[in-house]
Amino acid sequence: MIKAIIFDNGGVIAKVSSKYFLPYYARMLKVSLSRLKHSYWHLSIDLDVGKESEKEFYRKLLKHLGRKYDYNKLIKVRYSLIKLIPGTLSVVKKLKKKYRLAMLNNDYKECMSHLMKKY
Repeated sequence: MIKAIIFDNGGVIAKVSSKYFLPYYARMLKVSLSRLKHSYWHLSIDLDVGKESEKEFYRKLLKHLGRKYDYNKLIKVRYSLIKLIPGTLSVVKKLKKKYRLAMLNNDYKECMSHLMKKY
């Protein structure tokens, strides 16, 4: 007997992968995608585990890359590229009528708050 269904967010409920927003960031910041990816993943550990805020992370990333840029624009781009995977939400709503649902997610706090408000 199924007691609960657990979903992952990224790639299951929504397209939230860095493969969508990092190419935009590279163009916006005028840095190579490979350099940006390396810096982003190296520096995002504290963000991912909740030790720093989104704002702190983006300030640190920009400083590390030696770029001056409005981090709010970076955040806006990231959030604008998040899209629900078509049909998934309707499946979740149907399953919710019969089962307990949960979602595992490794997106940081501010991003999840944005997703919860939007969807």
